[in-house]
Amino acid sequence: MKNANIILFAFTTLCFCNSAFAINPKISAYNDIMYCLVDPKYAKNGELTAQSDTYFFYNLETLDLDITWTEWLSDGAGGEYAAPYDSVFHYKNVTLKDIATNPDLVSFYEGTTTFLPSLQKQASEYFSQILKENYVFITSAKTRNLFYSNINQIDNRLQEPYHSDLTIWATESYNWFKQNSYSDFTSSAFGLHIGMDKYIKNNLLLGFSYSFSDGETTYKNNLTQDDSIHNIHLYSMYNFNNVYLSLLLNYGFSQYKNIDNFNASNFGTVINMGYKTPQNIIAETGLRYLNLLPVSYNDSIGNEISFDSNHFLTWTTGLKYTINLTPISIKMKFNILYDILYDNDEITIYYNAHDIFANASFKSWNPFGIETGLSAQTTFNNGISLSIEYSLSTRQNFHSHTGLIKIDYKF
Repeated sequence: MKNANIILFAFTTLCFCNSAFAINPKISAYNDIMYCLVDPKYAKNGELTAQSDTYFFYNLETLDLDITWTEWLSDGAGGEYAAPYDSVFHYKNVTLKDIATNPDLVSFYEGTTTFLPSLQKQASEYFSQILKENYVFITSAKTRNLFYSNINQIDNRLQEPYHSDLTIWATESYNWFKQNSYSDFTSSAFGLHIGMDKYIKNNLLLGFSYSFSDGETTYKNNLTQDDSIHNIHLYSMYNFNNVYLSLLLNYGFSQYKNIDNFNASNFGTVINMGYKTPQNIIAETGLRYLNLLPVSYNDSIGNEISFDSNHFLTWTTGLKYTINLTPISIKMKFNILYDILYDNDEITIYYNAHDIFANASFKSWNPFGIETGLSAQTTFNNGISLSIEYSLSTRQNFHSHTGLIKIDYKF
């Protein structure tokens, strides 16, 4: 459903939800067909002649099925009357798939054309509501957050003035972010980012980097999800006097473990144009594009889970300012972000035990966001530079903090 989607990850894939959920797991169906068993003209007094008004009560949590109906008895004079009781059949631990393949239920109660389709429809609606209330944006949130963090780390390299040396750099970072919308969760991760770059000509910088993030996400019910995320980047910058154009290409691969085990991939690109003033102020604007590729896997109990591909195109504009206080330089930045294109999060689950599909769609993050950053850097005589950086990315119901230590060495 294009608005412009995110991928999400379920913190539970149990198809029979716990009793803490407010959604009622009890569904029912009614069959008004009257089944004639014996012609009352030929029946003895009190003999069963027909059944009618069949009700089917099914509990999606306990898997209990109760079937009740009205019995009709012969009055011995060619007529019949409703029995003063209801007949009840009880089935335990039966799934909708079991019901569909039970010859007694399907044939005698005409289940394929009466109650079974109604129960399947209600079950699908029930599980869709479960998805809406209990699923979170772990894949998309983690991927977007790390993508932006890596951009900011590389962005500082792109502001380096011309030098003829090959530079190798590395950062050790810690990120913490919280999302308050839908199902609340917090996430933290330690990251390592290493790269190298060099000016090929006086005005062309080319670079390569690799980042690894090891994180954990905690949900409000104290369940935790572990993740390992790898990213590879190619970046470059071309200077036209005081104007520059920068480009970044990214490919990412993620592994999620604990609650469900699955892999996800993404690719993205960033293009920026900026203007440098003599007062050490940089005005910059650009676009960020991120594509989270489709995900499909089977969970531990056989349910098939899939997430749609999701696309994000974000416009950014902002200012950067550098204060030189030899031997320390202070860098500050402020960016405004706006999502031009974003997809609604969509998830589909095939519940194998019931032979039904359920799906849900969620709104993405608020499209408007802000980024700020502050760093202090000092350079030593042996070609080593050391910096400490902090950055904040925030949107409505979403806040991300990153602190890092960075070291550069010019050969």
